[in-house]
Amino acid sequence: MSLQKILFILLLTTRLDAFGATMNEYIITETDLPTSLDPLDADLTQNLPVARMIYATPLEIDASDTISSQVLEKFSYDKATKSIHWTVKKEISYSDGSEISTEDVAFSVIRMLYTRPKFPVIDSIEGVDEWLKQSEPLKSYPKGIQVKQNEITIQLSHDFPHPLFRFCLELFSIIPKKCVDLKSNKVICEKLPESGRFSLKEKKEKTILFQNRKKEDDKILFKYIPAIDLASNITNLSSDAIIAGNESMFLSDELKGFRSNESFYYLPAARFAVLQISPEVAPFDDKICRVVFADQFRNEYEKLTKDFSPSESSIFTKIISGYLTRKELESTQLSRLKKTEIESCTQRLRKKDIKWGYVENEKNSAFVQAFQQTLKKLELKGEPIVFKSRKDQSEKFINGEIAVFNAGSGFWANDPVGDLQMLFTPNLHKPLNFITKDENLQGLIKKLVADQSDKTKYLEVNKYIHDQAMFNVYTHVRRFYFSKAKNKLKQIPQGSAAPTPWQVFE
Repeated sequence: MSLQKILFILLLTTRLDAFGATMNEYIITETDLPTSLDPLDADLTQNLPVARMIYATPLEIDASDTISSQVLEKFSYDKATKSIHWTVKKEISYSDGSEISTEDVAFSVIRMLYTRPKFPVIDSIEGVDEWLKQSEPLKSYPKGIQVKQNEITIQLSHDFPHPLFRFCLELFSIIPKKCVDLKSNKVICEKLPESGRFSLKEKKEKTILFQNRKKEDDKILFKYIPAIDLASNITNLSSDAIIAGNESMFLSDELKGFRSNESFYYLPAARFAVLQISPEVAPFDDKICRVVFADQFRNEYEKLTKDFSPSESSIFTKIISGYLTRKELESTQLSRLKKTEIESCTQRLRKKDIKWGYVENEKNSAFVQAFQQTLKKLELKGEPIVFKSRKDQSEKFINGEIAVFNAGSGFWANDPVGDLQMLFTPNLHKPLNFITKDENLQGLIKKLVADQSDKTKYLEVNKYIHDQAMFNVYTHVRRFYFSKAKNKLKQIPQGSAAPTPWQVFE
């Protein structure tokens, strides 16, 4: 047995910290270690789990799926006056003992507002446009934010459904205002003090150790095990470790094996997997070519996964308004294409190598297999680039060095329109810049936001996104959690896209 294999097994089985105490283990299979601890990067998949452990946000989704707060004594939204009211708790502190001030809480909002002024809810704070015109906006507040003693009032220009929910997101994580350069908006503290329940105590090559700030014996060890390695090493995992996964990254037989464990839990299928195709990289600058390729890809994916995760093409899942079946979305579009148009496009696809790639962790995924089968079926050429990380892959896609990017997101029933608006906020997610600049799409979303009771507006958005064949949803997927130990998992909250890791332990 190689030294590398021995070290990997030790990683799986070791459950003692430096002092010999046992701890909870949380196995992450969907991503690698974080690349940034700046809250403004907390929406990236690799940064999200850690941000949820170490930072408090103004509000959060608790175990009963209701909104609560670690830092606010009171919070409310007055629909009649369109105003949000927060009362910040007194004598709460960061991990270094310094006070979490009312200004720090308000700063978590204006820092996001400065960076992403088109973000849902905060884009309707009064006086934003005038505030952004200042030479150094972060040194003041817009007209719609008032801070007085431990009270914060946020005045909106128009009513917004469920506005408090947005402030549960990790992008609003609270850090000391003094740790940010108010001119550049860059973090200047070498180590950001933690405002959340846990502190980051130790980071190694494939593990991160967290300690509860109030209970020293409450520790959680993150272990990063690639999806590609999980199934083959499942017997080496600690009996009561909790494994977090995404079913889009595993084969049917692997999922069957995971579901046979004593403790297994699915979240609802509120997420979707999407094949992003850049219209700025030939031959996909032709919409018909994108349509033909995406349709064939869904067919190949369906062959691999129909027993557990059938192919879909609707950006809205079945649990929210606006869902359309694949047949409903594709029938009118494909029927309008002439046979000669499809053949012409297929010939064009064959003239140029398809630039694509995947992260090492995805090697055995249904996505990679379906993509390879699509190339084979359409008689196309294209050797994949195998990336070390999602960050590397994302940068190549953003720069136009590859034409496709496998991604995922999801909308929750308590505010799907806000989630849709957030996903397609200009300049929020750089890999989506090629579609967020589409004025027709932004116009349709704006109409939907203005009248969320009109189901036809959901359908119009759904059809438009599908027909452009740039953002190609190909299945609706579930996150899952399991442990070999019986009754190890708590009843997992379903009010957010994924629960905070500490919430899943009994």
